[in-house]
Amino acid sequence: MCTGIFLLQPRPILALNFDYNFPYHISLEGNEAFSIRVHFPDRLGRPLTVTRSGSSANIQIAPYLPHAEHDPSVPNRADARDLVLGTLHGDLPVSSIPDFLSAREMMYAPDNAGVHCLCANKEGEVCLVTPGLGYMTREDFPDGFVLFTNFHLLKHKPINREMKWITCERYRTAYEMLLADRDGVDRLFDILEAVKVTGKKLPTIFSMVAQLDTGEIDFAIDGDFSRRYHFSFADNRVRSGRGCASFHAVTLTEPGLELSVLRSW
Repeated sequence: MCTGIFLLQPRPILALNFDYNFPYHISLEGNEAFSIRVHFPDRLGRPLTVTRSGSSANIQIAPYLPHAEHDPSVPNRADARDLVLGTLHGDLPVSSIPDFLSAREMMYAPDNAGVHCLCANKEGEVCLVTPGLGYMTREDFPDGFVLFTNFHLLKHKPINREMKWITCERYRTAYEMLLADRDGVDRLFDILEAVKVTGKKLPTIFSMVAQLDTGEIDFAIDGDFSRRYHFSFADNRVRSGRGCASFHAVTLTEPGLELSVLRSW
């Protein structure tokens, strides 16, 4: 599932609800990127990365498109993992993604999961990529923010405040709240809480507000918005925040931080 927000105005901020049913941990990869690593049965996946340099990429579930199915016979193929890794390693700037895509056929990864991917940076550049459909950039979002959930936004251009064609309640609720007020970390957490998913199938398990221009990341776990944690690239430390029982701080490393540690705070 998931709900993603990227503010184009007034500041470049990424806000995200990650809705899933697999365990995960938080990692600082290569000392350069705050990442979520998901423990799939056969591998570790990386659906989210935010870099020290102020770039980000995250993958969300989207309806499956048969014509985007993985085809290993295509020599110039690419998938969402290439966008995440390019962001992580700093060799695929957001501004160069359209050129990157023009030289490749974008398709699903070998597991053929239907997805789309948002790449953004602290300069306010953004590219929402949907395998099998194409991509959208800053010019496609006139209301000053990108909002995406789990349907193909590319099929509904132009994007604006007229939302009669959208049936996703999470999208409608978040869009209206963003139009009313999107100023500050607390307000963005209020919006994420308003659209969180409960239940056993795909609940909200991680929520984040990342200020790409300052390297400050606030997050909540387990769908519990009463407690927050804070990470800063200034010292690579995760700290207990609002609602935690006492103060704690730990250095985030590449092996990662298990959620049990955070829950104990």
